[in-house]
Order: sequence, then structure tokens, then C-alpha cells
Amino acid sequence: MLIFYRTLALLIACAMPLATARAGIETFDISDLVPSLLPSVVNILKVRFVPAVDADGKPLADGTMDRREAQGTGFLIDDQGTILTNRHVTDGAAQLYVTLYDGTRLQAALMYRSPELDLAMLRVRTTTKLKPIKWGDSDAMLPGMSVIAIGNPLGFGFTVTHGIVSATDRDIKETEVDSFIQVDAPINPGNSGGPLYNIHGEVVGMNTALYTVDNTGGSVGLNFSIPGNDLQFVVNRLKQSGKVLLGATGLVTQGLNQDMADALGLPKPEGVVIAYIPPGSPAAGSKLQVGDIIIQVDGRDIPNVRRLTRVTGALDIGETVPFVVLRAGAQLTIPVKIGEAAASADPMNRLMIDAKPSPRMQRPDLGLAIAAVTDENRKQYGIPAGVNGAVVTGVMANTMGDDIGIAAGDVVLRINGAEITSMATLREAVVKARATGRPSMMVLVLDHHGTHWMAVPIPPPTK
Repeated sequence: MLIFYRTLALLIACAMPLATARAGIETFDISDLVPSLLPSVVNILKVRFVPAVDADGKPLADGTMDRREAQGTGFLIDDQGTILTNRHVTDGAAQLYVTLYDGTRLQAALMYRSPELDLAMLRVRTTTKLKPIKWGDSDAMLPGMSVIAIGNPLGFGFTVTHGIVSATDRDIKETEVDSFIQVDAPINPGNSGGPLYNIHGEVVGMNTALYTVDNTGGSVGLNFSIPGNDLQFVVNRLKQSGKVLLGATGLVTQGLNQDMADALGLPKPEGVVIAYIPPGSPAAGSKLQVGDIIIQVDGRDIPNVRRLTRVTGALDIGETVPFVVLRAGAQLTIPVKIGEAAASADPMNRLMIDAKPSPRMQRPDLGLAIAAVTDENRKQYGIPAGVNGAVVTGVMANTMGDDIGIAAGDVVLRINGAEITSMATLREAVVKARATGRPSMMVLVLDHHGTHWMAVPIPPPTK
């Protein structure tokens, strides 16, 4: 997570609640609302691998890699397993795992990473019934309004916090289109990507950044969330075209300061002055001129360059909209055709996998390639002495094994009561588990977390 000591820190933002009065003291009680919100939130584990180093900090000659983990949060936006989180939660990930509120742990696939916003989209597959969030209108949030945040701070999953909106439309210099909701509740690393709710239980933001001091990494009550309407804009554009198309004019503009406003005879420094109109740009075909002061676009006030970028970016490419400008003391309305922003062509700006999940491959072996534990693979995967079973050497994509996050190097020890030592014993155990008529079987696995059981849906018999 990014932290900007005396500047800003990436991750998290928080919330506040419903108010009741008792003995003249204002209190906040959201205990009736929170249970309905928790199932839409997920904990995210990021796994990455870095070169192992010696005591002098030099990479080991044998190329050994060390495993590193980091925590984050996300939330479900549909019942198909689509999750939104912060982009920085996914940065450098070799593997991503999601834990649902009911404890189900799933491997996640990266669907999208925005080149503009600190936003990423993941996909999980599960037979568990999923509960998506409901969207609220982030434009309706005002300073003083109560908000609720749920996240995974420092790995303490599904933590609920509350606070108020301290300010809106904050520019923290993260992007050219910053318009963060500032909230005051304490937040910590691990909350990144978590939802910010209004008091109606609707998501109005994504907790993203915090301000901290003295290298502590802790919150001082200055926390920032990406507005929910921005998130919805990205999601809707991805549904429409598989990438986020942004509008632009190509104009080179600058904001006004008070001295410039005085020189132009304006009462206050609001508006954007045109400094250059590049030939061939979308605006070059309009009647805009250098020196025009843009004060409104498509009926929306333009106080600064950031607002101009946000407003034009949300317009449809090819759409012609009215620009209201000041020129030589006169107010003019000039039609301008919107073009495509250069950011739209960024190779990163696309869905990495299909928006709709493909059907899971039903395989009696769960999609696993396994082998008996030997001295050779024991050394290769670091399997402790005395541990036997079947080591996973590969996992087929789009299978049950892939969905539940089993990885190469894990050891399958038992299925229900049967010891697993080979593919034959695994298939036989699955057949016996199916005969019980139960929907799932208990699988004992040794992985980097240690030895643990997991409930795995039983695949149907092959035809």
C-alpha cells in the first residue's frame, strides 16, 4: 500500500453510522445494518515472489525465491464473482486469493487494472451464493454525512469502522482526475479496496488512501475514498466495450489564479483558459480560440482543469456538446465535438479475461496433476520430511482445483478418510465421496499455510 508520510498513503478509508439520541447524547448504532453488508466484502491475499538474499543483501546464486504476502480488501459487484479492489492491492501479484465472509477461500483471476484510477477488477468462481453490493450516489455525499467502512486492516478481516465525510472533491495529486471523498475514521494498511457505505447500506466509495505522519503508517483521521460514481463509470464502460473509452478535446489549458483573474477582469479565479489548440485535435475543428476562458461544458460548471478533464472524459466519443466561454468580455456558446483521449489506447486499458465466466471444466481429478512424494520433489517443493501423500505438479485452468487455489507444490494428503498417494487413489476417493450423496468432500492439504482441511464440491461423474 502506498503511504505518503506527510503527504499521503495508499490504502483504506472509513465510515460513520446511523444516529440515535439517548439522554441528550448523540450515539451511532449500525448493528442492525452491518450484518447485511458483511457478505458483500472479501479479504484479499496477494502473493508475490522475490529473489532470496544473503546476509549482505545479495541475491542467492541458486536463484531461490522468497514468498511475500500482503493483505487488502474488495467487494462483490455482481453474483457472478466480480470483485472491485484497488489496483495497488494487485501490483506485482503472482497469485491472488479471496476469502469470502463465510470463510470460503478462492483463487482470483485478474480481470482489469485501470491505467488511470487506482482500480482493479477480479473474478472468482464458486458454487457459494454471492451477495453483491448496492450502489449509492456518491455525488449526493456532503460534509458531515455519516459513512461506514468495512475492511481487512492489518489482516483483521471484516473490521467495521465509522466516521463522517470531512470533505468532497479532494485532489491528493494521485491522478489528473482526483475527486476523493475525505473521511475521518481511523483506517490502516489492509483496508485498501474496501467499500465505503452511506447510512442506507449503499456503496458510495472505495477506501484507497490515508495521510500519515512520522513514518508511523497509522491513520491521523485524513482518509480518502474513490467516489462510487467513478467506479460505476468504469464498470459500465467495461461492460459496453471491454475497455474504458474516455472523451477529450485535445486542448492545452491552464487554471486561473487570482492575479490572472484580476488581469482578465474576473471576480474570482474560476474557469480554464485555453493556451493552445493543437492542429488535428478534436477541438481544432471548433470555433474555440486561444485565450477563451471555459466556464461550462455540457451544462456543468468548470472551475479548474481537473474538472474539465473529468467532465470531458465522461462524455461519449463523437458527441457534440456546448462549451460556454468568455471572450473579450462576452459570453459565447460554442459546439465542440468530443474525441477519444490518448489514455483509451493504453494497452493496459482492456479486460484481461471475458466479462462472463466460462463454464467450469468438470474433471474427476479436480484438474490436478499429481505425483507421489519423492526425495527429488520433496527437495524441489520444500516438503517436510515424514510428510507423504501426492504432490501437486500442475493445475489445469478453469477447473475446481484452480478455483479453490490449489497450487503446484501443495500436497494432497487425504480425501475424507482415504489417504492419497497417486492419481488412482485420488479418483477412487472422489468416487467414494460422490456415493455419500453429499455436495462436498473434505480434503486435507499441506500448503504454505500448513496442514488444513477444506470442503471441496464433488465433481459430477464423467459421461
